[in-house]
Amino acid sequence: MYLEITSAQNERIKSVKKSIAEGKDSGVMLIEGEKPVWDAVSNGIAPEYIFSSEKSERANALAKDNTVYLVPPFIMEKITDTRTPQSLCMIARRPEPPKELHGGRYILCENIQDPKNLGAMIRTADAFGLKGMLLLGSSADEFSPKTTRGAMGSNLYLPIKRIDYAELSALKERFTVCATVLNERAVPLGKTELSENMIIAIGNEGNGLSDELIALCDKSIYIPMKGRAQSLNAGVAAAVIMWEISK
Repeated sequence: MYLEITSAQNERIKSVKKSIAEGKDSGVMLIEGEKPVWDAVSNGIAPEYIFSSEKSERANALAKDNTVYLVPPFIMEKITDTRTPQSLCMIARRPEPPKELHGGRYILCENIQDPKNLGAMIRTADAFGLKGMLLLGSSADEFSPKTTRGAMGSNLYLPIKRIDYAELSALKERFTVCATVLNERAVPLGKTELSENMIIAIGNEGNGLSDELIALCDKSIYIPMKGRAQSLNAGVAAAVIMWEISK
């Protein structure tokens, strides 16, 4: 069913804005756009609130089984994170991180600051069938609106877990940890031996991997380049590596 809200001072609107502003502390996330919202609900993500600025086909379909709050565009602008918001958004609980890691291949991001980069990496990891993503250090919020847009909703389905350096050290009992760094022991991507249980570490956009993390890694790899560029964007480098290890 539809319920109409016409005032930005409505208590429900103020509560939702506060929850979004609090980010991870609130335990909720914002999902924007008709397709991401539809895909999330279709895949079992339970909405806490759904807001729509028009009675579109998908909004009508969602309203059959959910309460959809019909709001004017100026209120949608206050709820969402974009300057020109789409007509549909929803608030949902953040997925719980996995309690433990099962075997397989994971990408690890250390201090990735740009939420768009992080979102792109999550989407790529999902597309190439990696088992999940690990976040280390001061990496961006994996469920922020910007990350969620970059991930196109893949952060709802790909297991994502934040760990510290001690936990990574403990994982070495079951996983080979590989640094993406050009050093004296680095092997070109495509020529390194890949294990079934493997963690590939990608570093900060400007500074790369920390010395602490490199010291923890079992091996190092680098992406051979033929042009004059000396490095790749972190998200692009991650995509190249994930493509190679998924083959």
